[in-house]
Amino acid sequence: MRCSAVVLAIALTSSASSAEPAGEPNRVVVDGAQELGVVSSTHSMLTVSYARRLWQQRLYAEARLGSGYAYDLLETVGLGVLEVRLGAGVVLRRDRRVEVRIGWRVGDTYLHGSLNEQPFGLHTFAIQLAPTVAVRLASSWRLRITPVAPTLYWNQTYAGSMGLEAGVEYAL
Repeated sequence: MRCSAVVLAIALTSSASSAEPAGEPNRVVVDGAQELGVVSSTHSMLTVSYARRLWQQRLYAEARLGSGYAYDLLETVGLGVLEVRLGAGVVLRRDRRVEVRIGWRVGDTYLHGSLNEQPFGLHTFAIQLAPTVAVRLASSWRLRITPVAPTLYWNQTYAGSMGLEAGVEYAL
């Protein structure tokens, strides 16, 4: 009797664990972001990224490509923005309805446009802190929110911005 209870408990545990998704290591993300400039331009971005989970899905690495438009309050400067970033981070709560992640992104931000009718282009090094919350919507879909994303820019001088990101994530 005792042996059959143990076998039943193991069977129920294994079937319950197999009913939950094992967690796909590849993810594709589309984010929209609004960056408020601190000694830099304010800009809106649309970003596409690919992320890969590593080490029992507790770590992640990502590659991001984003494009957007920068502006100031007086609309006297209109700039195109192109961002290329690589990121890495830790998944603090995984395989749950709500995941909490914290990571860093580094890369290049390219600003191009014209100032007083003179064309220019400027590359800046960027480093960004990215604390993210991802809520499961369906088996492979999550809603991603990064409530505060501070970014530091450097190109012979410093600048910064504070951003908010929201988007969707699909696990492959």
